[in-house]
Amino acid sequence: MRNSDIIEMVNDLLDEQGEVTIGNLTFYPSDILRKCDPTAYRITVNEYIDNMIQDLEYDLERTDDEDEQVDLKEQIAHLEDSYI
Repeated sequence: MRNSDIIEMVNDLLDEQGEVTIGNLTFYPSDILRKCDPTAYRITVNEYIDNMIQDLEYDLERTDDEDEQVDLKEQIAHLEDSYI
């Protein structure tokens, strides 16, 4: 999974309630957060990555399949490199 895929998933979550209208202008919540508070946006993305890693670590603890363990460890390592 690429960083752009992760960011797209976070944006989809932020935008699932729909656009925000201010006067005659419409904005996506993800754009508002990213432009108005980039630190909060970065934290949101990184927390999303943390949750994905926790889910994979949970799966890793419960599998005995060596191939699956290798795959899960690779996914975790990739996600750890995806923090923004």
